[in-house]
Amino acid sequence: MKKLIALAVGASLIGLSAYGQGTIDFKNLAVGLNNPVLMPDATTKVASGAGYTVELLAGATASSLSSIATTTFAAPGIFLGGVKGLPGLAPASNPFFQVRVWDNKAGSVASYTTAAGDVTGTLAYGETAAWQLPAGTLLGDPNASPPTTPPALLGMPSLTLKFNPVPEPAALALLGLGAAGLLLRRRK
Repeated sequence: MKKLIALAVGASLIGLSAYGQGTIDFKNLAVGLNNPVLMPDATTKVASGAGYTVELLAGATASSLSSIATTTFAAPGIFLGGVKGLPGLAPASNPFFQVRVWDNKAGSVASYTTAAGDVTGTLAYGETAAWQLPAGTLLGDPNASPPTTPPALLGMPSLTLKFNPVPEPAALALLGLGAAGLLLRRRK
């Protein structure tokens, strides 16, 4: 019986440690933070609604970022994705964050990679540099007594979307003429 109780207590502790993750408030508008996402003209805010997707990435290092959550824009340039748990990142840690945004063409573009690889130049996309919360800012801890409030994405770098450049027809024509010239020269 004692072994069974010890096993149950051990399993409970392991289960509770899995919930020992920090939390963040996935938004770009809060006290000390007003950082709207801008269109490529650098003045117009991204339209509200489901036309653009916002993705939050987090990791212990800038090179270990993984997707945490996605949301859309609640107001022009503003996303309010809610409180998100950060698996594997303790409340006392200071992880790295990155925000990615892309034109999802009404849901037909499922990922940032697809939008960033668009060669037609019609999909706006962009990402912030990886950053950490300001010194002294702690992640939220839902298991603390009382639970601590998660911070917003304080220190988030500004984000202006861009388009992939589309080669002009004149540039393509020059490229074709150059290739033809090389082929003719090679024959001689």
